Amino acid sequence: MRASLPTHDSIQEFEGARHDRLWDGMTLWGYRDGAAGAAYMLGYSVEMALKCAYFRLAGLRVFDPIARPELRSAEARARVLGLATQTESFHSVQFWCDLLCKHRHDLLSPLDPTLEQRLVTETGIVYDRWWVDMRYKAEKLSRNELEHLAAAADWFDRNYPDLYR
Repeated sequence: MRASLPTHDSIQEFEGARHDRLWDGMTLWGYRDGAAGAAYMLGYSVEMALKCAYFRLAGLRVFDPIARPELRSAEARARVLGLATQTESFHSVQFWCDLLCKHRHDLLSPLDPTLEQRLVTETGIVYDRWWVDMRYKAEKLSRNELEHLAAAADWFDRNYPDLYR
């Protein structure tokens, strides 16, 4: 019998997944053949951090549903803000980073410039090394690329609350 799953995603669900997948990725990184799984899990944790930060900033509470209407609302907000970054089926870390930054600027509550620049840099590192289709393929990253991805995922974990406060 299958376990009972929540009927919708929420910030609480995403934050739990963010944390769990980060540690899954760090654990897999330690295995000789775990690089592809580690890369996927680490990137996924960053995707969840960016989504949660945006939805918290947009006013959702931790138990509010995040489903197709909320994702479409984020996409519409991006258009209003003049954001040209593609959603990539709502999995693009670049989209969520750009939307988070633009939305903060529109609210007249931008991140500290040093933090924003680091956010953009770390997102670029993840974007260059992770994509959602990795879940279907045994992509190989070099040890160096995986180290950069792990360091970026760690940065997101440590700085996550600052992204939406």
